[in-house]
Amino acid sequence: MGRYFARKVAIYLLTFYVAVTINWIIPRFMPGDPVLRMLTRQSVANPEAVAPMREYYNNVFGLDVPLWRQYLNYWAELLQGNMGISVWLFPAPVTEVIMGAVPYTLALLIPSILLSWYAGNKVGALAARRKWLDNSVLPLGYALTATPYMWLAILLAWSLAIVAGIFPVSGGYAFDLEPSWSLTFLNSLLQHWFLPFLSLFLVAFGGWAIGMRNLIIYELEADYANYLEALGAPRRLIRRYAFRNALLPS
Repeated sequence: MGRYFARKVAIYLLTFYVAVTINWIIPRFMPGDPVLRMLTRQSVANPEAVAPMREYYNNVFGLDVPLWRQYLNYWAELLQGNMGISVWLFPAPVTEVIMGAVPYTLALLIPSILLSWYAGNKVGALAARRKWLDNSVLPLGYALTATPYMWLAILLAWSLAIVAGIFPVSGGYAFDLEPSWSLTFLNSLLQHWFLPFLSLFLVAFGGWAIGMRNLIIYELEADYANYLEALGAPRRLIRRYAFRNALLPS
C-alpha cells in the first residue's frame, strides 16, 4: 500500500512539474514580445519613450534577467502563491484575473456536467433497448467523444456565429456593458454563454450515452436479470434495476 501511494504521489509531482514548466516555456519562446505588444496597445507614439518604458516593464515582469534565473524566480513565486502581474490586464495581479473568471467558468462547467450526465444516461439507457435509437446514438456518441471540445467550439462558432450570425463569436458578454443584474446584461451573458456550454455539453453527452448504453446491455445479460425474467418479473422492472445498477460507481 505504501509503495502504491508513493508511486501515485511521484506521478502527480512529475505531472505538476512538467505542466508548470510547459506553462513557463510557452509564453517565453513563442514568437513576439509581450511587452512590446503591451506598449503598442497603449499607443505609445513617442519613439524616445518606448525604450525606457520597455526597460521598466521588463523589470516589472522579471524579464531583465537570464532565462535560467527567470525559471527559478517563477518557481519561487509560484510556491509562495504569487502568480505575478498580468501582461494583458496590467497592472492587475494574475490571481485577481483568475478569480474574476472563476464564476464564469463554474457557470459553464456545472450545468454542462450535470445536464450531460442526466441526458446522456437517459438516452444511453434508451438506446440499449431500442435498435433504431442505438444505430443513431452509438456512431454519434463515438464521434462526439472523439472530438476535442475546443474543436467543436470552433465549428459551432463558425457555423452559428460567423455564418449564421445567431450568437456572438467571443467574449463573456458585450464589450460595451458592465456586469450587473440588469436584463440587458443577463441577456448578453446568456447569448455569449450558450455556444461554449453547447460544446462542453455535446462532448460529455456522447461519453455518458455510450457508457450507459454498454452498461445497460451488460446488466440485462447478468444472472440476476435472467433470474428475475425466469420468475416472471416485468421487463420494465428488470430494466429499471439494470439502470439503477449501471448508475452505481464502478
